Amino acid sequence: MDYTEEYQQIANQNGFLFEDNRSEIKVFGSDNGNMVRAEYVTMKKGDVIYCASDMYAPKAYMNSTYSGFYSLIYSNPLDLECNINHRINPVMDLLLSGIGKKTGNKLIDEHLMIKTNDIKAIQNYITEEVLEKYLELRSKMSPAIILFGKGDDLLPSFPFFKEKAIVGIQTTEWIQPEKLIDLFNSCSDILNSMPSIHK
Repeated sequence: MDYTEEYQQIANQNGFLFEDNRSEIKVFGSDNGNMVRAEYVTMKKGDVIYCASDMYAPKAYMNSTYSGFYSLIYSNPLDLECNINHRINPVMDLLLSGIGKKTGNKLIDEHLMIKTNDIKAIQNYITEEVLEKYLELRSKMSPAIILFGKGDDLLPSFPFFKEKAIVGIQTTEWIQPEKLIDLFNSCSDILNSMPSIHK
């Protein structure tokens, strides 16, 4: 779904920095006109950037679409990796995602499935306040996955994040324009509530 024009109007009306980029690349060695089409949008305000990416190759039946709200983390080592999702139930979590790491906080562990290479680092970011706001967000945006990692790995299409540590709240589609400002504010509030994010 292409919301680029609507996003640009929202950006102009609400003081966002806006960028978009579209490209077509012929697949190497392809004689049948197989093209990879890509479109990227960013909207920045303060420390938070909304990024939307859509990449597809119709003849190869390939499609990759996602969007999310991201911020740099200045106190985070580049090798930290983490994927946080809402727990469905213990049996389903075991079947779908394996066993997650525990923070030692019963309320957080009851609600969140945390897969990370450094649970001690994640304990600095995920608090009960963050959890409460995240659970509220899920009624408006689902899936809503909290990601920590290196920009090159999580957002390879966006050079701004190259060789930088980031945190984001990501979903599997572009946000509908009429919901964008509300979700931008909600996700910004969550990201800025993480105690160690800008230290």
